[in-house]
Amino acid sequence: MGNPDLVTRRVLATGATGAVGPAVVRALAEAGWQVRALVRRDLPPGLLPAGVELVGGDLLDPASLRRAVEGVDAVVHMAALLHEQRGDARAMNVDATRTLVDAARGKRFVFFSTITVYGSGGPFDESSPTRPETEYARTKLEAEGIVLGAGGIVLRLPAVYGSRMKGHYATLVRALARGLFPLIGIGDNHRTLVHERDLAQAVVLALGAPVGGRLYNVTDGTTHAMCDIIAAIAAALGKRGPRVRLPVPLVRAAGAIVPKLGARLDKYFEDIRVDGSRIARELRFAPRYDLESGWRDALS
Repeated sequence: MGNPDLVTRRVLATGATGAVGPAVVRALAEAGWQVRALVRRDLPPGLLPAGVELVGGDLLDPASLRRAVEGVDAVVHMAALLHEQRGDARAMNVDATRTLVDAARGKRFVFFSTITVYGSGGPFDESSPTRPETEYARTKLEAEGIVLGAGGIVLRLPAVYGSRMKGHYATLVRALARGLFPLIGIGDNHRTLVHERDLAQAVVLALGAPVGGRLYNVTDGTTHAMCDIIAAIAAALGKRGPRVRLPVPLVRAAGAIVPKLGARLDKYFEDIRVDGSRIARELRFAPRYDLESGWRDALS
């Protein structure tokens, strides 16, 4: 049942058709929000819940953004140019965010950022210094300042996994499903994750936050060794874990010769540990999915 107090509240969602967008839109609709989705093309049937209002527009078209926010009470800005996508990251991640924030003055605003603004290592919390190492992270950090300066809510996201995930974790799942993935080293580097449905619940809570201008890390409540993530994925697939272990120096040497492999290895060895206790404390966010149940749901 939705919240009857929100029946007439309207929210604009950008990025509604992306990897996590449909899960967020469903959670918003279930919470009683009337959702308007900014889209650039026709959608596959059933991607978004019935009753979602579709409006055509483009993040790089300021006039369409101004039209899209008319009559809404809140904005959830999920769309971005990601690491692996081609295009002008500054135009998409900074300039479009500034235009949208300006158009939505006086409305609740929730913005998706990334924990990669911290760099690598950790543990990091919201007071930790930022050391962005990529253009994506740098542009997201700049956009955070725009949103926070206007009294919005920033959610720094880790790797989000679920039924529509893309990127490195989708590649890892496919390799484990085919039994082609070896364990490299002992897999003791740590990663921070959150299931898409838990992220969606965090968005709902952020829209109801008592104050704006706040920054929150969103996590599943802990961090996970890479070997444990691999084991959880394999178990969810009904497969045995990797039976071959490769020494790190050998694989690194191969990565130095093959640039694409080297980039994938950098991602595999990434270590980033982020604390999510602030959102749990201030917004009562309580993730429902741990590593095992989350991957079972994602791959079911």
